[in-house]
Amino acid sequence: MTSPPGGGSEYIADYEHQAYQRGQKEGDELIKQMRERVPQVVEAIKKGIQTYEDVDEGNAIFGVQA
Repeated sequence: MTSPPGGGSEYIADYEHQAYQRGQKEGDELIKQMRERVPQVVEAIKKGIQTYEDVDEGNAIFGVQA
């Protein structure tokens, strides 16, 4: 990256500000996506635990040991 003569510090400050704003937007988008997806992940985990417990209970009925 080359800065213009005499305006290096302003150019760098502007670049850093733009990079910060991009980072903020990306962070905000990530948080939004997480808020949308976390409930689905929790439900999937609950279903997985329930399935495991059902299989484990079925195995116990038939005398199968893990």
